[in-house]
Amino acid sequence: MEELLVSEQINQITLKLNNYKSEETHSDEALINKFLDNVLKFHKYLTKYTNDINQCVDGMEKLSWLEISKENDLKSLKNLLTSSIELHRLLVKNYIGYRNSKLLSQVANSKIKEFKTAIDDLKEVTNDLNLLFFDEKYINDISIATQKNCD
Repeated sequence: MEELLVSEQINQITLKLNNYKSEETHSDEALINKFLDNVLKFHKYLTKYTNDINQCVDGMEKLSWLEISKENDLKSLKNLLTSSIELHRLLVKNYIGYRNSKLLSQVANSKIKEFKTAIDDLKEVTNDLNLLFFDEKYINDISIATQKNCD
């Protein structure tokens, strides 16, 4: 009788171990798949974000070829440049966060570098338009902050 109890206990423990091993393997696969899905989502997100910034930069570059002299147009341009400066500040903060994350730096390094290039291009075109139309360098303080924090 005692042998039966021991045998049952061994069988129950064996079943639990096998179930755990099976669940653990499945659980690990699910976690890995979820992690890889999130890496892919981040890549897509950062690529879209970078492309959107680049489209804005392209549009702003085209403005430099126009003759803008109407007061209303100049005011709109000034508002655009102010928005660009505000966006640049936010993007720099995002970039620093991405770069400082060891995990993101390892799984999305090239995408983060492309994002940084887009940020730099936005800063450059904003400064160019300010110099061209308003004879000002708007992002002087941001240039210094960006060089200290992002290079």
